Amino acid sequence: MKKIRKPKFFLFAICLFLTVAFLFPYGLISAEQPEEDWVAYPMHIDPLSEGTSHPHGLEPDQIRTAYNLPSEGGAGTIIAIVDAYDTPNVLNDFNSFSHEYNLPDNNTGNLIVYKMPGTIETDTGWGQETCLDVEWAHAIAPNATIILVEAVDNQGHSLYDAVDFASSIPDVVAVSMSWGGPEYDHEVYRDNHFIAPGVVFFAASGDNKTAVYPATSPNVVAVGGTKLTFNEDGTFASETGWSLSGGGPSLYENSPDYQKEYGLTNPMRCVPDVSYNADPNSGVSVCYNGSWYIIGGTSAGAPQWAAIHALGLTSTNNNLYQKAKSAYSSYFRDITSGSNDYDATPGYDYVTGLGSPLAFKFGTSFEVSPTSGPGNGTITLRGTGFTAQGSVNISYLNPINSTWKPIINDLQTVTENFIYTLTAPELAQNNVEGDSSALFDNIIFSAQDNNTSRSYNSTTPYMEMRRGLSQIGNATAQGIFGNNTDLSTILFVQNADLIPVSGKWFNPGLVSLWWDTTSLGTTAADENGFFNTTIQVPQTTAGSHCLKVYDDTTVFSLNLTRLPTLINDYVEGWHTSDFTINLTPDYNVNETFYRINDGQIQNITTNDQPTITIEGKNITIEYWSSWNPYGQETLELLHCTLSGIQLDKTAPTGSVTADPTTEVPEITLSLSATDATSGIFQMRFSNDNSTWSDWEPYTTSKTWNLQGADGQKTVIVQFKDNAGLVSPNSCIVTLQSLQPMSSPTPTSTETPSFTPTETPLPTSPTQIPPPTQTGYPKSSPEPTNILEPTLSPLQTINPSPNDSQTSEPPAVPEIPTFIFIAIALSILTIAIIQVKKKIKN
Repeated sequence: MKKIRKPKFFLFAICLFLTVAFLFPYGLISAEQPEEDWVAYPMHIDPLSEGTSHPHGLEPDQIRTAYNLPSEGGAGTIIAIVDAYDTPNVLNDFNSFSHEYNLPDNNTGNLIVYKMPGTIETDTGWGQETCLDVEWAHAIAPNATIILVEAVDNQGHSLYDAVDFASSIPDVVAVSMSWGGPEYDHEVYRDNHFIAPGVVFFAASGDNKTAVYPATSPNVVAVGGTKLTFNEDGTFASETGWSLSGGGPSLYENSPDYQKEYGLTNPMRCVPDVSYNADPNSGVSVCYNGSWYIIGGTSAGAPQWAAIHALGLTSTNNNLYQKAKSAYSSYFRDITSGSNDYDATPGYDYVTGLGSPLAFKFGTSFEVSPTSGPGNGTITLRGTGFTAQGSVNISYLNPINSTWKPIINDLQTVTENFIYTLTAPELAQNNVEGDSSALFDNIIFSAQDNNTSRSYNSTTPYMEMRRGLSQIGNATAQGIFGNNTDLSTILFVQNADLIPVSGKWFNPGLVSLWWDTTSLGTTAADENGFFNTTIQVPQTTAGSHCLKVYDDTTVFSLNLTRLPTLINDYVEGWHTSDFTINLTPDYNVNETFYRINDGQIQNITTNDQPTITIEGKNITIEYWSSWNPYGQETLELLHCTLSGIQLDKTAPTGSVTADPTTEVPEITLSLSATDATSGIFQMRFSNDNSTWSDWEPYTTSKTWNLQGADGQKTVIVQFKDNAGLVSPNSCIVTLQSLQPMSSPTPTSTETPSFTPTETPLPTSPTQIPPPTQTGYPKSSPEPTNILEPTLSPLQTINPSPNDSQTSEPPAVPEIPTFIFIAIALSILTIAIIQVKKKIKN
């Protein structure tokens, strides 16, 4: 049979089909991907108020101070800003902004506008975005050239075309994109728009908490949002994560190498990378169409990070993550508070990324750690990027009198980095009177490089916290109790009470506590100035007293009140009759009140002392006093509760039953007893109401022995409840013992005489007639007490001559069992022999 060969082209077609099916999802068979309908929107928050004639948001100097940025720089670099639609007045607004803040205006050609080919319309939202971008990139890098590239519209392809053009401009070092939109499945095919030699791309991470594109592209530095706060004098205070900062893992982009090497474990690209001020509540001033607005959003951070890159040419993702891994605190302010559904945490997080910038070149910096603590706490100053083989002078700014105080001069710098450890200046400040938020004083440290004469302030000030108490007794501060806080109307203690005391930010070391002029001992405050101890209230009079806390520098005072004490004389346990509980104050009070079982309020003056008359096992008395110790209004003192009072005046009820008659002394008693108040405890028994058994636990059944001769008996049982009350119960049982049966006495009679009769022998055993018994009644039973003689096998009984009974025939002897066995074996042997013969034959 001839084999049929399949055509080779058929196998080729199958391979081709599988190859296409495999490569199609990866876009390897087409240079062109389908165009998606993707639209971007600006990443700024609309102004919170109408435009004004003068700026009223944050100013460039405040931002520079917060991020330790220089007031000039960027010469010879170009920053490209890509936005959608046309902003006709952008040049005028740029100049107004520059004049307001003493920046170079456009007479030097700092701003160049390029419109992408096509018809470009205007849009207010995009116009405000554009002015925000160009003005604040200019504020951070005043000497850089800014080229604004206006896309025809906000369609994805229009913006990508504008990006491609911007990155192709000679000498462009950064492209800023303060726009974006939801992630989409084809975004990975657009990432190549953000690759250009020598150009770093910056994008706002979004203002709606979620990750957006193009910030999720691994080729882009994604900028998240924070909120800056400043002191009343305009100096920087703190920075927290912004609640709307876009962040989280990408839906489609894989984790880039720089994030893996840093230590992020999420398999997807994580945003943001860095952060910057974005909250509109700490928004910046923007000039748009001749008016001034306060604008926020992550779009404010993207152009400023692009400008920071222009200042130092160091802000690539690879460089940022490497610097964060090698010397994090030298380059980034770690934002550890704030949330956008994710929480800001130490190190990288989905709210602020690596953090906000501390130095534009990520080189020279001056830090203090920790950044908060008590006076005289140990702190460390770290300098990075100073002149090697040189020296520095270190000083601090006293915020109390605004004077600079030297710490050390001519500290030698062997390398470009140095570390100096000291105790924090002691400003001797306590938290203010009352329960308020913890207060602090910002101490700014400065290091002057003596070789360059340039001074660097600490990136964050040292927050020297003011002393206070967080808890005393049962009073816990919402914030912190400050010096001279009067708690005498709310904090009450008694003699010998043990009360906790917790303090914050005292001088590290021993702290002593005093009650008025009585020492209560010492305790230790840790390196952060925290202590937690327990003091015992001394024997003292009722009224206001002063608790004092001493450290090496200050005296901290707080007032509280020692209350009169109401003493009750209740004796615990069950009471079986009405009784009185006496409430006695140890100090004069206005009146003492009480109520029993939440009943009517009564007072001792009118109603006498409380008397317990109602039975119960958990009676309560609530009692208190009124008092006016300060000659002002009468205070109702703390209520006390005495619970578990027990009164049982009623003996238990019960019963005992048994069978009314018994033949034996041992009987079973059925028992039943109840006590509604204290409950049944024990029981005992007696036959004579005099001699009693031991008390035993109550049960419902009892085995008991009657005593004495037969007759009527009374069994008595006593039930005792838990209060000790006893009730007797009894039942009557008749004992009638079982009498033994008597044996009959035999009567002597003459022996009857029998005449023997000759009986012919039977011809066969079956014909032997039964013997006929004569001389006795047929049905008379044999007496049970007469023993029959036992005869041996050899004995025979010969009837006496007088017997009239004929003798029985001899019995047929029984064939022994072994004879039957022998016969059976013989038959079996014969059968076997016969079988063998047959087999032979």
